[in-house]
Amino acid sequence: MVQQDLGRPEHELFLLDAADAMKAYHDKQRVYPSRWVQLPMTFAVGLYHLGDSDVRPTVEAKERWKPRRCTLTYVINSSGVDNYRIEAVDKAGKPHYAISKEGRVEAVGEPGKPTLLARPRLDKPGDDPIALALYLVWEGSHGVYRDEHPGTKGNSVAEELFANTNQLDFYEEMRAKGNFDRELERRRTARLAGRLREDLKSRYPDLPDR
Repeated sequence: MVQQDLGRPEHELFLLDAADAMKAYHDKQRVYPSRWVQLPMTFAVGLYHLGDSDVRPTVEAKERWKPRRCTLTYVINSSGVDNYRIEAVDKAGKPHYAISKEGRVEAVGEPGKPTLLARPRLDKPGDDPIALALYLVWEGSHGVYRDEHPGTKGNSVAEELFANTNQLDFYEEMRAKGNFDRELERRRTARLAGRLREDLKSRYPDLPDR
């Protein structure tokens, strides 16, 4: 199941989100913040609940924050009126990636050796019960579609539209209970704008319409 964030490492997703939050703060305050709690950020790898204590920065985090299920810790290394620098560091405190006002993620340290940390895939839910339920709705919908269309040969945009729609319907129920997922939020936005089929075609460019 192809996804927008599939294969994108944790550090890239986080640092780009952080850059957007830093810019929004600077646009209002004319200075970059020095503590994570000053930013209205929410971040986690995979599904999360708004009640989870580590999906938002706390006062205790100060300039160092390790969001839910993240492997790297994110440090506001410097900040001021004109610029800032955020570094992604490992358990030993060694920086591997950084971002500043320019908004470009850069590798630091030894080139070619930083660890890439991809987000969990919705089709590999692991032991998360909600992720598993979302996967089963998606997978089961494929079976239902093929039962209703016995002449179907292989996957199609129409089948994925059916499966994605059912998955998003179930996600709405989970979302109402405070559970969120970055990729499903993106698909939900596409659906609300009437662009879910277009989004599917961009994710599955080689699939026939039917």
